[in-house]
Amino acid sequence: MPKVDPLTMAEVVAKFGGSRKRVRLLMSRGVLTPVQKLPGKTGAYLFDRDAVETLATKRAAS
Repeated sequence: MPKVDPLTMAEVVAKFGGSRKRVRLLMSRGVLTPVQKLPGKTGAYLFDRDAVETLATKRAAS
């Protein structure tokens, strides 16, 4: 079974060079989907590393 190595919201923000607001906008548009939300009202969102890398590459190319 492959090891899951998700990215946190902060890591995704750093990858895109934007802000949490920008990542939330991408989430609301369905462009970026978290793979998990940790428990609690303020639980962190976790994102698939490969999906984030792919999206970052596509955005850099455009």
